[in-house]
Amino acid sequence: MDTLRRLRTCLSALSVLVLTAGLIGPTASNAVPREVREQAIPATVKVYKLDNDLIPIGTGSGSILVQTGQVLTNQHVVGDTDTGELANTDGIVLISVTTDPRDPPNPTYLGRVIRSDPALDLALITVVSDISGRDLTDCLTLPTYSMGDSDSLVVGDEVAVIGFPSIGGNSVTYTEGTISGFESAAPWIKTDTEINPGNSGGSAIDADGNLIGVPTQIMTSGDANMQGKIGFIRPISAAADITAEVGQLGVPGCDGGSSLGPVPSTGEYGPLDIAFLGYTSAVDGEEVVESVPSGTTELYAHFGYYAVPFNTPFAFEWLFNGQPTGVGEEHDEWPTEAGDGMLTVSTTNARGLADGTYSLRITAGDGSGTSPEITVGGTADAAAEQVSVRGRVASADTGRPIADAYFAVLAPGITWADVDFDNPDHILDITRTNSEGAYQTSIAFPTDQLYSVGVVAEGYEESLYDDIDLTKLEPAGGGFVDAGVVELKAL
Repeated sequence: MDTLRRLRTCLSALSVLVLTAGLIGPTASNAVPREVREQAIPATVKVYKLDNDLIPIGTGSGSILVQTGQVLTNQHVVGDTDTGELANTDGIVLISVTTDPRDPPNPTYLGRVIRSDPALDLALITVVSDISGRDLTDCLTLPTYSMGDSDSLVVGDEVAVIGFPSIGGNSVTYTEGTISGFESAAPWIKTDTEINPGNSGGSAIDADGNLIGVPTQIMTSGDANMQGKIGFIRPISAAADITAEVGQLGVPGCDGGSSLGPVPSTGEYGPLDIAFLGYTSAVDGEEVVESVPSGTTELYAHFGYYAVPFNTPFAFEWLFNGQPTGVGEEHDEWPTEAGDGMLTVSTTNARGLADGTYSLRITAGDGSGTSPEITVGGTADAAAEQVSVRGRVASADTGRPIADAYFAVLAPGITWADVDFDNPDHILDITRTNSEGAYQTSIAFPTDQLYSVGVVAEGYEESLYDDIDLTKLEPAGGGFVDAGVVELKAL
């Protein structure tokens, strides 16, 4: 079982990470009174990182400090902490506000980063326009946080975190816990409060609802035998320079005006992003295609959407050989829940779609665009040049699935006879099976190479293979091949 021990050690070394807002453990309860929570939650906003085309490429959270629209967040929510660069040259972000904690936040404003400190991973945003880039006509009166005294905190004090973690759905999420310790040199406040991806830049508050810090990162272990994990909050005292005289900044729509310059164009769809994901020939199909055979009866176009405002008018129409067909729909408002998600649009013909090219024209709000073409009557997609592997592991004696088995793939040219477990270049991927004995690799592998793969589990004989040709495995769609069931004999 030396292989199992070495793989477990490799996986442990690879999975002890400092993550941007990962999973944190148990929480306290009712640390903050209800009326304080109800006042605090609307002062936390969802922040969308935008690229130079103002397309969302990430999300985080932020805390409103001044009612005219100054928001404190993390630098990594709006840019890169290593280089200090912002995600787009104008420093523009999209801000969504919560009016009812039961509902997703409503994308409402564009903001601009006006101050940042990459070393502390902090940034200050100010609202500069409405979501369409139009000037604000009235001075904003947004809910705000009062600054707390992070220097007076002691171990065991109660703390709550508010933000928009991705695993919490589209609406705001509130968690409670305690202060576990401090790192004065960094500086950090350590906590056991639950923090998840998307909480970064959000609000850490005390029992009185005062802002005492910014949830920023965690340290955790992916090894089931190493359960240590802790969250790190940047204390509000560290933000003194970033937030200095924050209430005296000139704000659009208020006396003092805006000296921040014009807000750039937000592209053909305005500030929302509708991304074409691909075509399939089945509604739940996993394999994206660029052409389908003659006689195909169904086509499905899939789109991802981000930061879609409520009540956005929407229409689509199928094009055949570049010409409108009149087949489509119109809606007075977005046909699914506003926010983030996926939309699928179909065209069908029970006798078979006519041979030719198809595309879909979408109109959303004031913008429109056309998806890439797909050919009916062409050949099916060629096999992918890279594939990921999935499969299952079961007991050869009982047929039952084996949980926590390891599936490993070695680098091309490396066999099990000469693998060096201390050399990270020798091991491409290690993954573990779930309770159903299923696994899938975290990376894709070029199919023009041969690989050594292995399956090991506690209490079972090893199964190690060299010179595996991935093209010989069963295609499973979605860029995967299926290795089937590997049966291990009990020791």
